[in-house]
Amino acid sequence: MRNLAGKLGICFSGREHHAGKLAPLMDYLQQEGGLRVRYVTSAFNSYNVDSFERPLRDRAVSYDLIQDWMNEELVQEMRQLNQAVQHEITSRMFLEQHNILDYISTLWTRDAFRDTIECYVLFREYLKEVKPNIVFVLHESNFWTKILAFWAKEFGIPVVSFQEGMYRPYPDSQYFLTLYGKILAEYSSKVCLWGDYAKDIFTNCGVPGQKLVTVGAAHLDELLSVPVEERQDIRLKIRNEFQVSQEQKIILMLLSPSKIWQGDLVQDIRLIGEYVHQQPDMVLVVKWHPMEHSGLVEQVKQTLDAKSHPRIIHEHDRNIIDLIWASDLALTQNSTTGLECLVFGVPLVELNLSNQPFPNSYYKDGVAERIHRAEDIPRLSMFLKGQRFEMAPGAVERYLERLLFRLDGRTQERILGVVTELLFPPAIAGGN
Repeated sequence: MRNLAGKLGICFSGREHHAGKLAPLMDYLQQEGGLRVRYVTSAFNSYNVDSFERPLRDRAVSYDLIQDWMNEELVQEMRQLNQAVQHEITSRMFLEQHNILDYISTLWTRDAFRDTIECYVLFREYLKEVKPNIVFVLHESNFWTKILAFWAKEFGIPVVSFQEGMYRPYPDSQYFLTLYGKILAEYSSKVCLWGDYAKDIFTNCGVPGQKLVTVGAAHLDELLSVPVEERQDIRLKIRNEFQVSQEQKIILMLLSPSKIWQGDLVQDIRLIGEYVHQQPDMVLVVKWHPMEHSGLVEQVKQTLDAKSHPRIIHEHDRNIIDLIWASDLALTQNSTTGLECLVFGVPLVELNLSNQPFPNSYYKDGVAERIHRAEDIPRLSMFLKGQRFEMAPGAVERYLERLLFRLDGRTQERILGVVTELLFPPAIAGGN
């Protein structure tokens, strides 16, 4: 494989999960491939509120702020663009049909469009000056990465994006076709996917096959290399911290954001929590989604407070993999974290007390048990004793291969190969 010394890659990092997923890969491309990497981000983030700079500072890496490329002439350009956009928005408000406020929140109309326009102008100037050889984004589904990928393509710079989590297809849905057919792959030169399952989704939505490459899940490379003894040490440390005895079992409840949870999230937590409260051999760890609203978290904590429910523990920011290693059983719906439980051998139960269908059912795929009615919650005791349904031989292994390609710890190496081919395209047969 050719050395990438002398080549420059630009990597956009936004919220914590951007840095968490991309920084290890960028380290690998620098150390093993010789690629020079510069991070870039924005100082302003009115939509998500949290700082984009903090995850980079926490990792002690230098980075560029696109606002450093601002000058008076560009400020005037941005003002003119913002006035034009705000005029267009205002003209579409309060219409009997297609009122823009039915689709776009006032936060977007007031602040986020301003940030978008700023990115549109400044990424253009940034790429003009820095002249990278390649651009990396986690995905194209926000306006920072979408705009950066757009300008990179305009300037003839290859763009590599990645699968972030499990994809959830909604057949016969226009949103589904637009999301996978355009939003996630519009300007990318290559989309690095975890497995053939995701590749089939993109292909069925009309994405050209030459854009798609199956590599595996890069974030699992480092985790798979952790020795079993070290995993056991982490498990013991967490169980001691939670004051879990050897006789007790940890049930890990892995939550999706409440806005996409099927059913009543608060009620589901309460029902599971009250059952566990009556079982002295069980401890419930509720792992909240990182993007869940803090007000809802506090509401549930007050309902199931630590004083009256000492064996119910709420976790928001702790490393999810550490919690998986410490657990004996996991409850989820169709969260990506369920897939990670299967990778590390934690039995999985699909929780859907509303009993409404949803895509990516672990139960229907034959790799999980299920609790779909409140009266079935006592089955948790049976599951913890190992009395689970018999899966077809090799079912989990085949499932993981389809969704995650190869769990061989070499995903980053395969991505390096993708980058090398983009920077040094193979000669066309018969060319001069």
